[in-house]
Amino acid sequence: MFYLSLCYAFWVATPKNTVWKTLQHGNEDELLNKLIYEHRTQKFKIWMDGFDDVWLGKREIVETKINYIHNNPLQAHWALVESPTDYEYSSAKFYYFDQKQLENLIHYRGYF
Repeated sequence: MFYLSLCYAFWVATPKNTVWKTLQHGNEDELLNKLIYEHRTQKFKIWMDGFDDVWLGKREIVETKINYIHNNPLQAHWALVESPTDYEYSSAKFYYFDQKQLENLIHYRGYF
């Protein structure tokens, strides 16, 4: 089984100075400009603040996360759609109406 937390741990374990120097060496100026973040002694930011992996080992946890994802496009600051099923890139139609419009969707209830 592949765990996102292991992938995340690998990336976080890579020193950000190494990532920065690799980008500089590869002449990735456009990307480097996006990473500039001057705050106190910090000059650039590679990783977002507040990312934590979550163990999805219980059906209730998975349902909470899926509901959040489905309702995110409805939030006032996005206001993209009026219903979760209206958002083109959402899996909501799959879960609410059993309409599979995205490839490779597997229902989480098959695991719990």
